[in-house]
Amino acid sequence: MFLKLDEETLTVRSGIRDLIDRVLLPEDLEPGWFEPDPAARTRAHRAFQESVPGAGLEVPLSLEEECSGYRFIISGRADMVEDLPGGGFRVTEVKTVGGKGFGRSGRIPSSFPMQLYFYARALAGGSPDLPGVSMRLVILPCVRGDPPPVEIPMDDSREEMDASWRDMLRTAAGLLDIWRARRRRQLDRLSKGGIFPFASRRPGQERLEKLAAEAVSSSGRVLVEAPTGIGKTAAILAGALREAIPAGLRVFLLTSKNTQRRIALETFSRMAESGLDLAVAVMDSRERMCALGNARCRAGECPYSQRFGSRVRGSRVIERLLDPGLVEPAAVRSAAIEAGVCPYELSLARARHCDLILGDFNYAFDPSVRLGRFFDEPGEAGRNVLLVDEAANLPSRAREYYSPAIESSLVDAAFPLPKRFSTFRGLLNRLRESLAGLAPDLSTDGENETEIPRSSLPDLRPEAWLDRLSRLDVPLSDELYDVIFAVMAMARVSDIAGRCFHLIGGRNAGGSSVQWFCTDASPFTGECFAACRAAVCFSATLRPAPHHRDLLGLPPDTVLETLPWPFQSGSLSVWVDRFVDTRYRARARSMPMLVKRVSMLREIMPGTYVLFFPSYGYMDAAASALAGTGARLLVQRPGMDQGAREAFMSELEEGGRLVLTVSGGIFSEGVDLRAPDLRGAAVAGPSLPSVDLRNRLLAEDFTESGKNGFDCASVIPGMARVVQAVGRLVRKPGDRAVVLLFDGRFLEKRHSDLFPEHWLDGSRPRQVSWSMKEIGEFWAGGSSSSGEEGPAQA
Repeated sequence: MFLKLDEETLTVRSGIRDLIDRVLLPEDLEPGWFEPDPAARTRAHRAFQESVPGAGLEVPLSLEEECSGYRFIISGRADMVEDLPGGGFRVTEVKTVGGKGFGRSGRIPSSFPMQLYFYARALAGGSPDLPGVSMRLVILPCVRGDPPPVEIPMDDSREEMDASWRDMLRTAAGLLDIWRARRRRQLDRLSKGGIFPFASRRPGQERLEKLAAEAVSSSGRVLVEAPTGIGKTAAILAGALREAIPAGLRVFLLTSKNTQRRIALETFSRMAESGLDLAVAVMDSRERMCALGNARCRAGECPYSQRFGSRVRGSRVIERLLDPGLVEPAAVRSAAIEAGVCPYELSLARARHCDLILGDFNYAFDPSVRLGRFFDEPGEAGRNVLLVDEAANLPSRAREYYSPAIESSLVDAAFPLPKRFSTFRGLLNRLRESLAGLAPDLSTDGENETEIPRSSLPDLRPEAWLDRLSRLDVPLSDELYDVIFAVMAMARVSDIAGRCFHLIGGRNAGGSSVQWFCTDASPFTGECFAACRAAVCFSATLRPAPHHRDLLGLPPDTVLETLPWPFQSGSLSVWVDRFVDTRYRARARSMPMLVKRVSMLREIMPGTYVLFFPSYGYMDAAASALAGTGARLLVQRPGMDQGAREAFMSELEEGGRLVLTVSGGIFSEGVDLRAPDLRGAAVAGPSLPSVDLRNRLLAEDFTESGKNGFDCASVIPGMARVVQAVGRLVRKPGDRAVVLLFDGRFLEKRHSDLFPEHWLDGSRPRQVSWSMKEIGEFWAGGSSSSGEEGPAQA
């Protein structure tokens, strides 16, 4: 519900700013970095108010209006109300703005006069003629030099403002009609039974559905580990929506990869087919949605950013996009271009009216991308239910969000500096010199990165950059855009950098770089979770649960649950193969053994097998060695686009392949490997991350917090990748597969303690013998215990 509505009396209660933002929409879109600093805004605002003695300040006003069967009760606080000498009042609305005040369009933002008109209309008792009331708009530019206020009398615009006022209320009423009709259909569907989108439930799905429903109804937090193939997304969505819809809450399903998004879309489609009328917003990036195909947003210069609000209302494009059924981003983009408005901003405006929002983690947790209208505005976050898919990936992603960097090559690209950008020359030169000056602090022992003192941080001076940007009369170049964006990101983190932030200096072929490296983003993700109504975080790899709870920033009272393996015990057979040593220094020497063991596995039961490697380098070396075995290889390549991925999956579905892929990559999580003759997999080592400066800093900070640094920084994330990879094999009843875990390190307790129970023989890992007779017995349907025989030759 985009406005607070009493459904029995059809009464809408709203603050004037909320009503304008959600219905009128901004008339012209401007870059977000023109927003003045909140402290500077407050100082300028207060100073002007105090310059008019005797004026009433922050005067509370309210107004009741009837429109299309709805009763609107609207409230707000007028900045200034003065008694006029001849009687009556003058109401003043004061606006502090960055830049030149009116953006590149030169027009006053439509929200300014509309807010002013509300105060005048309330003072006039609701009369559109505003008897005895005068209006004044004051613009305070917050830029260097303290330019004088701009005073704009508004009395001559009364008729135009009244027409806009009535148009806003009519638009609000029409959108409320759409919402109420959809809500009636939803409640009717819920009254007829559950909304689980499949005819029957797999083992464990009923429990997941219940956990999600209880979390929403009790405003709780849940962290649940459930095996791959169980159908986590469908069950958790059904449970959450069952409670969220009657309560008027908004559900976010947040994913880390496009493959998970496709699974979610299939679930939504099935729910729609079952008769549940959901308004679903599928978020896509600003770059992919851009009508002009720009990699960088040009709001303020782009024709699709001009007259946004009036074009949206006039075309009724939001109303048309709220028809029942799933609306994909491509459909929103097409409708936006037809209406002449920014597709990305239209998708955000439409999302206000949706029950369910599907998007990447960054829309909730990345400070540079987060959808502020849902997470930062007062009262909005409390309506959010967060469902976090593959939650084990969130901590590392969140650390990246708070680890911005500036490279000297980025600054160098701005040169030679065109004359029209000469005001930036001093700042660019100073930044360039600061980066060049890092050399004495950088390592001389051959490492590319070094932790450097915080005093080495370049003088970013974000206010100076914005000041020059505000006075620029020409479009910003791509190169300057990138520099300013990087400066703002670095400055934002510099203001909050605490114990778990490290400053890293680096050198590469393009010069030097400086980066904030965050080792613990849990305070920031935890703040987001704390503000929302409820949260369910789920994954197949959340062991140990208390560790992941802490990494996510979830509270101590979070419900922790692990669901058992839902398939028959004989469907998956996992064996440790200690005869292959995958440690970095032993890889070349042990490669013939790896080839031999893979060949033996394929001889016992021919078919498609998937080999998972910790790096592309190791995988490519194995591909070269396996090429001589006659196997039909299918090898993952770095940077595969959507077309290449689809071609890869199509060839896999032909069967008869030996597939080589990377643990933690696009084919090891969130996908079904649909080869008709899929027999099993081998995982080359425990997928430990490389030992570098960042991993060492991460381990050190875990140790300082009282944990085992090596286990937390390396073993746990590595084993999570292993478990996810193995989870590609058995996805439904009737599937059978065998897995070899190459490397004796899997037998160590620190690794085997992270095995799912169904991998174990009682309480210990299974070891395969040299002959692999156990594998043959598995395919023959017999039972077997850990092998004890050794190789004929070492």
